[in-house]
Formats: sequence, C-alpha cells, structure tokens
Amino acid sequence: MNSKQLKYFVTVTEEGTVSSAAKKLFISQPPISQQIKLLEDELGTKLFIRTPRQMILTTAGKLLYNRAKSIISMTNMAKDEVTSFVRDQRNTIKIGIISSIIGSEILQKIASFATDREDINFEFYESDTYAVIDNLHKEHINFGIVRSPFPMSKFKTMKLQNSRLIALGHKNIFNNKMLKLGNDTLETENRTYYLNDKISLNELSKYPLIIYRRWENLILDTFKKYSMDYIIKCRTDSASTALFLARRGAGLALLPSTIVSSNMENIIVMDIVENPWPSDVYIIYDDLEVLSRECIDFFNYMVSKYEKNI
Repeated sequence: MNSKQLKYFVTVTEEGTVSSAAKKLFISQPPISQQIKLLEDELGTKLFIRTPRQMILTTAGKLLYNRAKSIISMTNMAKDEVTSFVRDQRNTIKIGIISSIIGSEILQKIASFATDREDINFEFYESDTYAVIDNLHKEHINFGIVRSPFPMSKFKTMKLQNSRLIALGHKNIFNNKMLKLGNDTLETENRTYYLNDKISLNELSKYPLIIYRRWENLILDTFKKYSMDYIIKCRTDSASTALFLARRGAGLALLPSTIVSSNMENIIVMDIVENPWPSDVYIIYDDLEVLSRECIDFFNYMVSKYEKNI
C-alpha cells in the first residue's frame, strides 16, 4: 500500500468511475485499474462492487476510504508544514549573541543589514560565549558572536572588534583612595569620566572588584603571577549585572571596553596599564556552503564591514 494507490482509490470512490477519476487525475485508465487491483490483492479483499454505471464501495472499501482520507490529509499537512518550515528557515538568520555586545557598533551594523534586507528575518539568542558555541555545535543557530578567550574549535572565526578588560566604577569609589588622577578634573555634572591616566594592577588590587565569573581564573591568575593580593567584592555570571553593581558603587567592575557607552552617569572608566586581559569579539560559523543564500549575504556584509580585522 502506497500513497499513489490511496490517492487513486479515493479519487475513484469520489468520482464514481475509473474513467472519471482518470480525467480528474489527467492520466489514462489502465494505471488506475492496475493500482486498485494491486491494492485489493494486498488487502485480500474486494474494495468495490463493479457495476456498468458505477464503482460502489464494499464494507471493507468504506473502512479504507475513511482511513485513506485521513492519511492523505495528514500527508498533505506534513508536506505543507515542512515546505513552510524550509521556506521560513531559508529566509531566517539565527544568531547567538553575548550580552556585552548589546548596544555596540556590531549590533548596530546587524540592525542596518536587517533594515536594508526586508526579505530576511532574524532570530537572536542571547547567552554567554560557551552557550553560543554549544548552540552552534547543535546547529540551533547559523552564526555566533562570542568573546575571547574561548576554545578555537572546528568552527571558522573572523575577528570583529579588538577589545580588552577595563576597570570602571562610580566616581565616589575613588574618594580617599590612592589613585592619582593626574591633570584630569572630576566635574560635578553627570557624565562618563574617561581619564588619561591608567590604573595599574597594583593600584587595582587595592579596590573591591566586581568580576564576571567567566574571566575569574584569568584575572586571579594574573594577580597571583605578580604576587599581589586582591579583593573580590562580587562575582556574577552577567556582564550587565557587573555593570549595574559598579554603577551603584559596589566596587570596580572589570568588563570589556566595548561595553562602555555614553550614558554612564558619574562613571570613571580606566585602562589597565599592563593591559593583561584581551577580550576580542569574533563571529564564528560552520561551513558556509551548507548555509542559505541569505546567510551568505549576511556574512559577506559583515566581512565588508570588518575585513580589516581578518
């Protein structure tokens, strides 16, 4: 029993004769009669009472007709669903992103591409670097935007942005501390303070630190390397949480330089003298040949914007 036989059987039932069914199906009569005969032989029973004027269903035929209608309906539904899914997948680009690029130049460029290409839809999945990599492994996404360090696995990579960890905190945390601000003046108006002077690891070790747990081992290993004590005030799994705590004066957050924006009121942002913790942003992907034309267009667009970093 196959779908062709069921289709012929249902059509004959509804049209009443083989000749009428043949006209509806745009085929000759013999193939229909042959398939009906094969179906009856397989089932071991007659499906029709054949009269000069009409094909009349037997009791077994009536049972098969009801089942065949359901099977054909479900088959068509499955075909439509899969076709729709493939069409939607072709027009949809799925990107895993890390929270620290939200509001960044990278996301702005992706938004520009999305605006220009009205024929393409986007799905974003926000998580940490390792979850993004895992989703790419499982083929849940087409591209991942991650931050180093991360294991350079089988995926291809392209650097989008040079970055490093910087220290930032509310201006009040620097009161009565040993940090020298050089010739810069702390104004009273609300704004982000970028100081020409940098902060050294030694100076940094005197402040309560807020660290993003992903970089914890890297940061602490550096302090240990130079035999420096350190004060860990808060640990968090979220860059946005670390930033929130720093803005409330809980300590100095060590975060990627790309997270800094112009609306951080009363925040002091400082480079670290030794620049020990690079944290560059990459786009990672699998074989482009298996991706849709839309995905390739998106990748080529990103290459055109960041080819200097390749």
